Amino acid sequence: METASVKQVTLSATKEWIMHSRFNGQDYRICVYCPVEEPPAEGFPIIYTLDGNATFAMTSEMIRIQSVRREKTGVVPAIVVGIG
Repeated sequence: METASVKQVTLSATKEWIMHSRFNGQDYRICVYCPVEEPPAEGFPIIYTLDGNATFAMTSEMIRIQSVRREKTGVVPAIVVGIG
Protein backbone atom coordinates (compact mmCIF):
# COMPACT_ATOMS: atom_id res chain seq x y z
CA MET A 1 0.00 0.00 0.00
CA GLU A 2 1.28 3.44 -0.88
CA THR A 3 1.53 5.79 2.06
CA ALA A 4 0.40 8.70 -0.13
CA SER A 5 -3.08 7.16 -0.25
CA VAL A 6 -3.37 6.83 3.54
CA LYS A 7 -5.36 9.62 5.21
CA GLN A 8 -4.96 10.73 8.80
CA VAL A 9 -7.96 10.25 11.10
CA THR A 10 -8.81 12.51 14.03
CA LEU A 11 -11.15 11.50 16.85
CA SER A 12 -13.41 14.26 18.12
CA ALA A 13 -12.74 15.75 21.57
CA THR A 14 -9.21 14.31 21.70
CA LYS A 15 -5.70 15.71 22.02
CA GLU A 16 -2.38 14.00 21.43
CA TRP A 17 1.27 14.80 22.15
CA ILE A 18 4.63 13.11 22.71
CA MET A 19 6.08 13.02 26.22
CA HIS A 20 9.75 12.25 26.76
CA SER A 21 10.70 10.23 29.84
CA ARG A 22 13.84 11.46 31.59
CA PHE A 23 13.81 8.17 33.52
CA ASN A 24 14.29 5.75 30.60
CA GLY A 25 14.88 8.07 27.64
CA GLN A 26 11.82 6.80 25.76
CA ASP A 27 9.19 8.88 23.98
CA TYR A 28 5.55 8.07 24.77
CA ARG A 29 2.50 9.10 22.77
CA ILE A 30 -0.13 10.50 25.14
CA CYS A 31 -3.75 10.67 23.93
CA VAL A 32 -6.57 12.25 25.94
CA TYR A 33 -10.32 12.21 25.35
CA CYS A 34 -12.45 14.67 27.34
CA PRO A 35 -16.26 14.56 27.26
CA VAL A 36 -17.75 17.66 25.65
CA GLU A 37 -20.46 18.06 28.28
CA GLU A 38 -20.18 20.04 31.50
CA PRO A 39 -18.37 18.00 34.18
CA PRO A 40 -20.28 16.94 37.29
CA ALA A 41 -19.46 18.67 40.60
CA GLU A 42 -17.14 15.79 41.59
CA GLY A 43 -15.42 15.82 38.18
CA PHE A 44 -15.21 13.12 35.54
CA PRO A 45 -13.73 9.71 36.35
CA ILE A 46 -10.44 9.03 34.55
CA ILE A 47 -9.62 5.81 32.73
CA TYR A 48 -5.95 5.13 31.96
CA THR A 49 -5.15 2.71 29.14
CA LEU A 50 -1.67 1.29 28.79
CA ASP A 51 -0.60 0.29 25.29
CA GLY A 52 -2.60 3.34 24.26
CA ASN A 53 -1.35 3.10 20.67
CA ALA A 54 -3.56 0.01 20.34
CA THR A 55 -6.37 0.66 22.85
CA PHE A 56 -7.06 4.41 23.04
CA ALA A 57 -9.37 4.81 20.03
CA MET A 58 -11.50 1.81 20.96
CA THR A 59 -11.73 2.73 24.65
CA SER A 60 -12.56 6.40 24.11
CA GLU A 61 -15.24 5.57 21.54
CA MET A 62 -16.79 2.92 23.80
CA ILE A 63 -17.06 5.44 26.63
CA ARG A 64 -18.37 8.20 24.35
CA ILE A 65 -21.05 6.06 22.70
CA GLN A 66 -22.19 4.09 25.75
CA SER A 67 -22.39 7.12 28.04
CA VAL A 68 -25.01 8.67 25.76
CA ARG A 69 -27.53 6.17 27.20
CA ARG A 70 -26.05 5.98 30.70
CA GLU A 71 -29.43 5.14 32.25
CA LYS A 72 -29.44 1.93 30.16
CA THR A 73 -25.71 1.09 30.04
CA GLY A 74 -24.54 2.28 33.46
CA VAL A 75 -21.56 3.94 31.71
CA VAL A 76 -20.94 7.55 32.74
CA PRO A 77 -18.90 10.10 30.77
CA ALA A 78 -15.20 9.78 31.59
CA ILE A 79 -11.82 11.16 30.60
CA VAL A 80 -9.72 8.55 28.81
CA VAL A 81 -5.90 8.76 28.83
CA GLY A 82 -3.97 6.49 26.48
CA ILE A 83 -0.28 5.98 27.24
CA GLY A 84 1.61 4.37 24.42
